[in-house]
Amino acid sequence: MSVVDRLPEAPPLRRDTMARSWLGLRALSDAGDQVWTIALAWTAVHVASPAAAGLVVPVAFQPAIVVLSFLTGLMFPLRAASIQRAAADGVRARAASLASACDKVLATVALLVAGVAPRGRSR
Repeated sequence: MSVVDRLPEAPPLRRDTMARSWLGLRALSDAGDQVWTIALAWTAVHVASPAAAGLVVPVAFQPAIVVLSFLTGLMFPLRAASIQRAAADGVRARAASLASACDKVLATVALLVAGVAPRGRSR
């Protein structure tokens, strides 16, 4: 019996109040992050100059970039260990390899999309 067979079935989203609460609060948090970014840029433009805003905004995100990079590097080994613990002996290597391949594909696609995405440049 695998781990997936032992998991209870999740209730539909319309009845799962915890999931709906989490989604709503997550959306509110993301909106607050965006408002903070816009307020930071607006303040930098009005207090100093647009050139200062171009320097201040990226510097404000450096701690987040460092932390997320660290967490991403920490996440892969932890996930691989959990897959190896949960998977049966015959499929451990295949499951870990498949998860690693999916990570690489998603990272590559995300980088390609980020490179092609339109940038908001003023004329």
